[in-house]
Amino acid sequence: MTSMKELHKKWMRDPEYRREYDALGEEFVLASAMIEARSDAEVTPERLAEEMEGSLTTATPPKG
Repeated sequence: MTSMKELHKKWMRDPEYRREYDALGEEFVLASAMIEARSDAEVTPERLAEEMEGSLTTATPPKG
């Protein structure tokens, strides 16, 4: 399985991805850190939602 870090490194070579990533600035960095921490702890989005007493949409980033 490809890690988020490996995918990010690959995608950063794409000028459009890099431009959008840079435009999001601190917001994207924070979201990425949260996702990585959850992944490193091997906690699924479903389990995180249970712990947060919320829904799966609460525990996962929006797509698009």
